[in-house]
Amino acid sequence: MKRQAPQPDLLGPRPSRVTSAAQRRADARAAFDALPEVVRNATWAHLDHLLIDARWVFAKTMPDNPHAYTHSRTWPSRAAFSWTVEMIRLLGEREKYAGRYYTVLVRNGFKHWTMNWPTAMTILINRKPPGDVC
Repeated sequence: MKRQAPQPDLLGPRPSRVTSAAQRRADARAAFDALPEVVRNATWAHLDHLLIDARWVFAKTMPDNPHAYTHSRTWPSRAAFSWTVEMIRLLGEREKYAGRYYTVLVRNGFKHWTMNWPTAMTILINRKPPGDVC
């Protein structure tokens, strides 16, 4: 006897990857917002400390998009750099630049973003004044 494939309506609609990614970001942000205020404030303070203390270099190869970057090898530890990347992605807002979306976090008078690589492969964090488009 030949088995029939399940009917699509029995399985429900297939989730969109875009919707799923957006939902995961929203869920992660809601979890952060649900933390006690003292924990959130300590997290913001630690993030600010790491971003302020980072060694920033002007990106001279991109004069049409003036910005600075910090390289992971200049950080005290890869763990601190990776944590900062994750926090930018968790707490930032989506922004479109040149047809691509980036997650941008505005802190300490700058907008910060990464290049959307997996965290383990990310080696740069970029920044520029918030009035400029990233």
